[in-house]
Amino acid sequence: MLAVVVVRTAGTGDVDPIGGISGSAALVVGIWALEMARRTLVWQDTDTAGLADRLAPVVERQEARVRHRLLGGSTRTVDVGFDFVPAPAGAGAAAGAGPAGTLSAITDYYRALRPGRVIITGAPGAGKTVLALELMLCLLGDRQPGEPVPVRLPLSSFAPATQ
Repeated sequence: MLAVVVVRTAGTGDVDPIGGISGSAALVVGIWALEMARRTLVWQDTDTAGLADRLAPVVERQEARVRHRLLGGSTRTVDVGFDFVPAPAGAGAAAGAGPAGTLSAITDYYRALRPGRVIITGAPGAGKTVLALELMLCLLGDRQPGEPVPVRLPLSSFAPATQ
């Protein structure tokens, strides 16, 4: 509206009225875009420790629900055992890994690993998901502010080409 008023009062002299209107509109859009960019930067959260602290309880609630459902509404688990299988040569050592462990001691077993990574494999129904959930929930329960958040990644639905 302002552009129209300016063009009418300026006359048609050397100023193209359509050019003046489109230039003024471009200026307004540019100012609006700069304001939106400024707001985005203000609201952009770069505090990764704070993000992790907000993510942890969400992951814990979600995974506790999954565990509860898998255990049929119970809180009791069978203290199954597991065996350590070393990675293929050159894939990285797992210092601190014992030859075997149990569900009830999975957190201590994991904390002894260097580097702290684990892949759980096994036959269908062997308890892989329950073992992963137990480990995650124990780590989340003992988590200190700013520490990493464990995340379960089911490889059955992982699509490396798109994720």
